Amino acid sequence: MRTVGALYVSSVKDYSIEFYNVLIDYAPRLVSSLVVLVLGLYAIRFITRLAKKIMARKEMEVTLAEFLSSCLLWGLRALLFVTFISRLGIETTSFVAILGAAGLAIGMSLQGSLANLAGGVLIILFKPFRVGDVIEAQGVSGMVTEIQIFVTKLISGNNQTIMIPNGILSNGIITNFSIAGKRRADLVFSLSYETNSKQPKKPFYRLCKTIQKCLKIQRQK
Repeated sequence: MRTVGALYVSSVKDYSIEFYNVLIDYAPRLVSSLVVLVLGLYAIRFITRLAKKIMARKEMEVTLAEFLSSCLLWGLRALLFVTFISRLGIETTSFVAILGAAGLAIGMSLQGSLANLAGGVLIILFKPFRVGDVIEAQGVSGMVTEIQIFVTKLISGNNQTIMIPNGILSNGIITNFSIAGKRRADLVFSLSYETNSKQPKKPFYRLCKTIQKCLKIQRQK
């Protein structure tokens, strides 16, 4: 029993000495990795704040600015994480391959959402309409109240909220009634065949002249 106990104590001492030696050899790499991690987090915070200030100075759309800043933030964090584990001595090739495969699987399962995301970015970039414009698209019409990354919100004439996915909205026909600033109203009057067509025009022209917002009418000969 004493021999077994002595062997146990000796093996524990050997493992302790080996662990201590490994820790001494690994300590500089661990310290340098932690320094890189801390400095990287501060650098990411500084870069994202600077990017937000630049986008605000350029008067970029708020939704697009928030989306781009979020993409920048998480992209830099992923790069910092890969750099951190590589500094620790962990092989990153297989890890990056796993991340790529996971990203591909997620992208395949979220095709519709990614299409709406791309459509939202295109709408915010090219601005076919803005908040407050009255548009008609996908068989519905209403005033735009909010442009989100995935959907666009409309309020119809009877006060109904309409949500249109940005994917089909950006790829379809959009009629913007507000972009020109003026809108023509077509009024159709029925007259008898026996009525002289020139006679009803005179009171109509006089009535239009009394309306300030009415455009000048060019009389047809």
